[in-house]
Amino acid sequence: MFSILSSYYESRVGNDFINVKMRNEPQYHLFSILSSYYDSRVGNDFINVKMRNEPQYHLFSILSSYYDSRVGNDFINVKMRNEPQYHLFSILSSYYESRVGNDFIKKSKSYT
Repeated sequence: MFSILSSYYESRVGNDFINVKMRNEPQYHLFSILSSYYDSRVGNDFINVKMRNEPQYHLFSILSSYYDSRVGNDFINVKMRNEPQYHLFSILSSYYESRVGNDFIKKSKSYT
């Protein structure tokens, strides 16, 4: 489970180092994992994630409650808080909307 409640978060998933810096909205319970590098905004929050093993951009998951993953082989299970089934959130387009638990996430990203 990844819940970001402070202004700074560091951890490891497998052998991949994850560095996330949030600001202005510490109540968000969301997390983003990419295979290479990601730099964007979610609401007023700046999210910067760097993982070391893969060159392409892949947004793997946004979650609030449960997380089961093998990042090396790109297998992600996400179980959301009010939903009994697993969901795979693979975001390769430029726009995404969903509910994470009781929180509504509206997200746009750009690689420019």
